[in-house]
Amino acid sequence: MKFKLKLVLFISFLALFISLTQVLAATVLLSPNSVVNNYTTTLFINCTTTLNTTTSATGYNVTIYYNASGGAVNTTRALVTIWNETDVDNVFNKTVSITSLTDAATYNFTCYANNGTDQEWSTNISGILLDSTAPEIPIYKSPNKTSKQAGNFSGTIYLNVSVADALVGLDSVFFNITNTSGKQVNWTQATVDGAGYAYVSYVTTSWASGKYNLTVYANDTLNNLNNTERTYIVFDNTAPNLSFSCTPNPVDEGSTITCSCIGSDLHSGFNSSSASFSSNPSTLNSGPHTIACSGYDFSRNLASTTFLYTVEGLSLSGTGSGSSSSSTPTEWIATFSSSTEQVQSESGYTRTLSNKQRVKVTIENQEHHVGITALSSSQANISVSSSPQQATLSIGEEKKFEVTDDEYYDLLVKLNSIENNKANLTLKSIHELKTVTASEDQDQTEDQTTPTSPTGESSINWVFWVALLILVIAGGSAIFLKSRKK
Repeated sequence: MKFKLKLVLFISFLALFISLTQVLAATVLLSPNSVVNNYTTTLFINCTTTLNTTTSATGYNVTIYYNASGGAVNTTRALVTIWNETDVDNVFNKTVSITSLTDAATYNFTCYANNGTDQEWSTNISGILLDSTAPEIPIYKSPNKTSKQAGNFSGTIYLNVSVADALVGLDSVFFNITNTSGKQVNWTQATVDGAGYAYVSYVTTSWASGKYNLTVYANDTLNNLNNTERTYIVFDNTAPNLSFSCTPNPVDEGSTITCSCIGSDLHSGFNSSSASFSSNPSTLNSGPHTIACSGYDFSRNLASTTFLYTVEGLSLSGTGSGSSSSSTPTEWIATFSSSTEQVQSESGYTRTLSNKQRVKVTIENQEHHVGITALSSSQANISVSSSPQQATLSIGEEKKFEVTDDEYYDLLVKLNSIENNKANLTLKSIHELKTVTASEDQDQTEDQTTPTSPTGESSINWVFWVALLILVIAGGSAIFLKSRKK
């Protein structure tokens, strides 16, 4: 019995010794591990083993194998082999790059120790996540973004980006704004919602109008950074400039006037398609008319302006006295109104008239008319009334007229050109003292020496004086003869 008991105790002790020997000789992979199971960019390897050798200082090593999809050990995928430095090494450490490995959350790692005689595998470490990829920013979004006005803003704006990270998730998103020289002017952390969008708002009225560079920074929880999403934006709170004009101005009643409205903007540019105006406004009613033009720049700043044009009315089939008092009155086919302000200006009022057309002018608050009674290729007959006067002018010639019954010329008429059977005249109000020409002086002398009377009074007076002279001579002769008889 005692022998059997001793044998049992010996066998038990031997079994315990073998078990302890196996435990002490185990190879263990301490890193990576399931406690810190998320890794990026690099991986710290820590494997310990009791296998060693006394035959060579570099006679054994450990090799780390991995399997990206989990499961059994894959001996064809060695991450790194670490050799011993002394014959008693039992701790093997090394930091290795994992950027070449595909991101996944299902990695298994195993340490394999080999001293040339004995080999030993560690226990698999499973469920390791490797993520070396920064978050994605696939879509840049902003209010009112189109192919033409991307990044042009005014007032309060909201910028947002779509950010995604497939494995570990987002940590933070920032918007960085710099001016065109690269100086940072704003750094703001965005609000990230559950759908993967990051938002930030700006009150652009506090910024100087101009171009700015915008960069989005996105970090995941492993601090993988994406700062490659860059664009430029324009903050513009200044309305565009509008240039509005219409020709001809003034325009004849019933004729066509053509208007154009052109915009310009220094910062975001003018949206020409937004210009709103009438290119051919109505000319049916004479007098002054005001039309408007409005338009936006690409930052939606609105500008508006107005333009004043004048429609000059005409009277059809009017009859007036356009020649001398003894001539047949001209049947005018059209009478136009002039601008008194232009007639009185330094440059005068210019108007194109066809034959039998006239224009009304106001001189010292009295209405007068200047018209064309005949036209050739180089001359025009000019009629000025209400004090009927006529003159024939050649191209380039001018004439002064007195229409207020004083000693001063009041109106200057110049024939500028004749084209397409139309005379181009300039009418100008003047006040110049009249000068007497030689022909006018001769006319005045003739009027004084040979007065005429439409009633025949001059002939009667002549007969009277002749008869009186005969009586005087006869009486004198009788007296003389009587005195001699005595």
